[in-house]
This record gives sequence, C-alpha cells and structure tokens, in this order.
Amino acid sequence: MIGNKHWFEDFKKINEGAHIYLGDDRSHHIKGCGKTYVILPNGNVKQIHNVMYVPSVTKKLIYVSMITDQDLKVEFF
Repeated sequence: MIGNKHWFEDFKKINEGAHIYLGDDRSHHIKGCGKTYVILPNGNVKQIHNVMYVPSVTKKLIYVSMITDQDLKVEFF
C-alpha cells in the first residue's frame, strides 16, 4: 500500500466502494492500484505489481505474501 500516486507506473483507478481495514480497525478507501519499484539495501531495484493506492496511508505498507507471491524473497534479521 502506498499513499503517493506519483510513485506508480501503470496506475489503474478502482471504482468507488473498495476499502481495506488495517490493524486499528479503521477503514481506508482504495483509489487504485498499479506497479511500483523498490530499491533494496544492496542497490538492486525490484518491481512490485498490484500495489494498492490508499491516499490516507502515510507510510509504505508491504504484505509479505504479496512479495512472495511475485517470486521475490523476504528476509528478516
């Protein structure tokens, strides 16, 4: 999830009514989705697909399952 529309490539607007609930049980409106890029600590750049645009979210939120479903690897230290 990203709250900045300018960070998207191939952005697609989502019709009204789509919402997501976060850990605080508040509803956030999903305005669209698309793909974006992340820069890894080693400097590599990876593309992530199906990222939601949620303007009310002020931080980048990444679901581990979304990453692994795209054949990318997640490591926790």
